[in-house]
Amino acid sequence: MTHHERDDRQALAAGETYLIHVLETSDPPGNPDHYRITDAVEAHHASTGSYDVEAGGLDAARELLARHAK
Repeated sequence: MTHHERDDRQALAAGETYLIHVLETSDPPGNPDHYRITDAVEAHHASTGSYDVEAGGLDAARELLARHAK
């Protein structure tokens, strides 16, 4: 695994963690099992070139989750 691939995996994991945090702190809390979390972060990366979902803001994260509900 290259340094770049490792960085991408870490960034993907950070994006997933942020989306799970958004769900868990929602009122009422959302169940991460009801969303395609990895797909959501990968879609964000495809459209922005970044795995940093948090940088897009809370509303963008919620919209991303809504588009990737199971």
